[in-house]
Amino acid sequence: MSFSAGFARGYGVMADAMDRKRKREQEDELKKISGAKVEKLDVVGKTADGMTQLDENDRPVVTGQKFRLLDQEYDTTPTPQQQNTAKSLAMAGVIKQTDPAKGLELERGIRQQDRAERAQAAEDEYIAKRKEALGATRFSQQQAQYQNMLSEFQAKAEEAKKAKAQGIDVPMPMEPEKPQYGLGAALADRAQLLALDAQYNKLSNEAFTQYADMYKKVQQEGYVDALKLARKGAPLTEVAKAFNASGETKFDPKDVVSDQVVQSPNAPPTRVLKLKDGTVIDVLQELNDLGQADKIYTQFFQKETNRRANNADSRAAASQSNALSDREEEKRREKEARESSVELFMEQNPNASQAQIRAVRAGLMKPATGAEKGSFKFEADKYGDGGIAVQEMPGGAGVVTKIDKSGRVVSRQEIAAPGKAPSITKEEIEATAAQEGMTPEQVVEELKKAKVLPQSYKYN
Repeated sequence: MSFSAGFARGYGVMADAMDRKRKREQEDELKKISGAKVEKLDVVGKTADGMTQLDENDRPVVTGQKFRLLDQEYDTTPTPQQQNTAKSLAMAGVIKQTDPAKGLELERGIRQQDRAERAQAAEDEYIAKRKEALGATRFSQQQAQYQNMLSEFQAKAEEAKKAKAQGIDVPMPMEPEKPQYGLGAALADRAQLLALDAQYNKLSNEAFTQYADMYKKVQQEGYVDALKLARKGAPLTEVAKAFNASGETKFDPKDVVSDQVVQSPNAPPTRVLKLKDGTVIDVLQELNDLGQADKIYTQFFQKETNRRANNADSRAAASQSNALSDREEEKRREKEARESSVELFMEQNPNASQAQIRAVRAGLMKPATGAEKGSFKFEADKYGDGGIAVQEMPGGAGVVTKIDKSGRVVSRQEIAAPGKAPSITKEEIEATAAQEGMTPEQVVEELKKAKVLPQSYKYN
């Protein structure tokens, strides 16, 4: 066995120890990140000139709190999802220090997962909010109240039937009237739901247009003016005249079968009109509902109309802006990948020229990767116990690998590139010289031949 093969075999033990040390250090960093806790931070008030605000005892005035996790600050306590994302990105950063390509791949995956989780959380929140909003509509409340009254009526009617069967004369309960769901209530309910849809970016063009058309039609029909006259006690003929002055739908006073003022316990008196087709119009309630619908329409839907009109005018500019934004993101990723390549190339080639570095940054040259093996030299063990593989990489760096007869890697030692501090100590060279019966200078020359030491290395 040659001297270089024997030295590499003995040196493999130390190489393994160094690899284990680096692995332990990385594992310690990852474990530290995994166990990181959220810190509470006091927010100190500032005066108009930017100085710390103090109380009467010269103590800083705390005006609020922030929260910090792994050097990131939050205005509120970070959610479990935010904490998981922050820790995962920090771990990817640790891995990127030794494997830039893998680290960047992990970061992209983590960010994609975070976006998907946030989108799902927003969707779940929207579904819950809309379910709540549906339950709060006039229609849902009226139906729930009617079902309760109907159940109570049915129970009492059953009791009355049983009593009559036993010869007991009891009055039959009155069946509750079905609730009247007026046009104003329908508009107000729909407006509330559409406003919620828009808040969560769920409002479709079709739904928006349908509501806007319905609202405008009510205004054009003169319905509100007619209700206001009815509220003031005007005769039905005047109410009909006001309603029929515009629009397509017409109102005939002869269709009204009941016109009376109803006094409720906790509300002002209202005029209630009952028509032949069963329609019941509570004038005061209808005006209140239409007022609510008008308020929502004015506050939101008019803004939405203007926004959509502006978007239509600037759609081309927005499209161009989006394209530029996508390109900027692509450029950022390309730059990050190029810088990682430069760092890896400089690590592999400490003496690289500025021209070479510029070529790597421009993508004209690439650092050596797992697929770029460089040149190999293999020296078999004369006793059949595997051998030593010497891999020379660009720039003079390399790797000496000990392989057993089955092909399993026993040890692996990285070789310093020219100009880079060697990983073998002077004491190790002297110990090897004593063991082999050689001078330290002879050991150095043998190690240079085996490319374990750079040609520029000097013993003294």
